[in-house]
Amino acid sequence: MKRILFLFICFILCIINSFATNEISVDLRCDTLYWEDLTAREKQDLINNSKVYKDAVEYLNGRFKATDDTRTFKLLDSITSINNQFAPLYLHIFNKICINSDGAISEVMGKYCERIILSNVCYTFNYFINNDKKYFLLYAEKLGYEFYFKENGTSDLEYSYSEFKKIINLKWQNKSIKSKNVLNSFYRRIDKAMNDLK
Repeated sequence: MKRILFLFICFILCIINSFATNEISVDLRCDTLYWEDLTAREKQDLINNSKVYKDAVEYLNGRFKATDDTRTFKLLDSITSINNQFAPLYLHIFNKICINSDGAISEVMGKYCERIILSNVCYTFNYFINNDKKYFLLYAEKLGYEFYFKENGTSDLEYSYSEFKKIINLKWQNKSIKSKNVLNSFYRRIDKAMNDLK
């Protein structure tokens, strides 16, 4: 009995350690509440929260334009980790920046698409499944562009395409046929974007 208890405690400590060291872990939280689902009051409560990144609110209110400057990159770094209570707001803002980006900022959006997807695979793919397909296509295009250059050694993207797919497969435990089809379609879109650059 003591041996079983000891093994159980070791198991729990290993799990805690993997979360503490930021190792790849399964998405345990798969909220499906997005900006589009919130009431006006809920949106305002999020915006008024003192813990929300200030420039996110400035961008949302039209008082800050995303360009290729330090302020924009700090904003993108702050909002692309959506494992928090501000996920609906931050994903909404990121999508607005992504769809409106042009010039130099557009060229780096693949890096941030990778980051936002991998920060919570289930949350972002459920968004792709249940919302406007334009973001699905846009993310795939941006990622395909970056993965093409990563494979040629000229991108500072954190993960290669094969590593990205492995991480998604490890993290996303949704095994429904619809989810698999969406994921496979996403990979095909990335492949197409990469092939278009050849």
